[in-house]
Amino acid sequence: MIPLGIIGVMFIYGLLFWFCGVWSPHPVAKAIMLFGLVFISPFGFNWFDWRLFLLDTPLRVDMIGVGICMIVIALFLSTKKKARWGVFLLLIFALEIDHKEANYLPKSVQIINTNVPQSQKWNPEFLNPQIDTIFHTIESAILQGDSLVILPESAFPLYLNHNTILREKLLAFSHSIGIITGSLTHTSEGIYNSSYFFHKGEEKVAHKVILVPFGEQVPLPKFLRDLINKIFYGGASDFLTAKSGQNFEIFGLHVRSAICFEATRKELYANTPKIMIALSNNAWFTPSIEPFLQRRLLRLYATMYETTIYHSVNGSSGGIIIPHNSPLLSYFNKALNSSI
Repeated sequence: MIPLGIIGVMFIYGLLFWFCGVWSPHPVAKAIMLFGLVFISPFGFNWFDWRLFLLDTPLRVDMIGVGICMIVIALFLSTKKKARWGVFLLLIFALEIDHKEANYLPKSVQIINTNVPQSQKWNPEFLNPQIDTIFHTIESAILQGDSLVILPESAFPLYLNHNTILREKLLAFSHSIGIITGSLTHTSEGIYNSSYFFHKGEEKVAHKVILVPFGEQVPLPKFLRDLINKIFYGGASDFLTAKSGQNFEIFGLHVRSAICFEATRKELYANTPKIMIALSNNAWFTPSIEPFLQRRLLRLYATMYETTIYHSVNGSSGGIIIPHNSPLLSYFNKALNSSI
C-alpha cells in the first residue's frame, strides 16, 4: 500500500498546485491560494507545511510568519519599479522576538535508536535476537547509572499484554530503571499500537490516538476500506485508537506519550505538554527523506508549543528535540550577556 499511498498524495497535491496556478495569474491571488494549502490534509496526511521553511531563520515559525513572507514575495513580483525592493522591510514584522525555553527530565535518560530492517521486524525468525538485544540494552543502561531507558515503536514486535514472561522480566528490571517501550496490545475489541511504561514494579500503557493513513487505518468509506483491507491486509481491521492524548507520570512530571505519525499532529500537543516521549519505526520508509522530514516537523511542533521531545527511533537517528530559537535573537542575547 505504501507506493499507492504515496502516488495518491502526490496526485492530490499535484491537482491542488495546478489549481493554484490556473486560478489567477496575479501573484497576490496565487499567494492566497498557496497559503491555504497548509489547511488541506489529504487522507489526514498533514506533512505539507510552509512553516518548515522558516526553521533555522530569524523569522517566526507560525502562520503569521508564513503569511508575511508570502505577502512580501507577492508584492515584489507584482511591482515593477525599483522601489519593490522596499517590500522586504515588511519582514521586520515577521522577526521572532520571543525566547523559547527547553524543558528536560530531571534524571539521566538513555534514548535507544535501533536499525532493524522492516523485512526482519515482524519475521518470527528474528524475534528472539531482537528481544535479547533489548534486554542487553536495558542491562547496559542500568550499569551506566541511567534512570530511564526509552526504546522505539514496536521494540517488542508482538502483543506484549499477552506475554506474561516478558512483562514479568520488564517489571523486575523496572525496580532498577524506568523503561518505556513500544509494542502492540491485543484486546477483545481489536489491536492498539501502544507505549508501555514500567517503573518501580508497576506497568502503565498509553495507546496511539492518531493512526497512519493506509499504514494503520484506511481513511476511506467502509466499503472501500473493507475491500482494501481484504486485498492488501489479509482481511485485518484498522487499529483501534485512544480517545485523547495520554500522559505518563515520570519523575513527578506529566509527560505526553506519542507514537510516530501522531507526534507530527497538533492534536497531540493539546494543553501544551512541556515534555513528550515519541517512539517511531522509520524502517518502513528507509531509504527516503521521511526521517529528515519527520525530524523537521517535530522541531516545528516543539517550537510552536515549547515542548521538548525525547525521540527513540528504529531505522534512523533520534535524540532530544528542543524548541527552535531565532539565531538572530540568540546573537543579541549573547551580546547582551557579554556586555553585562
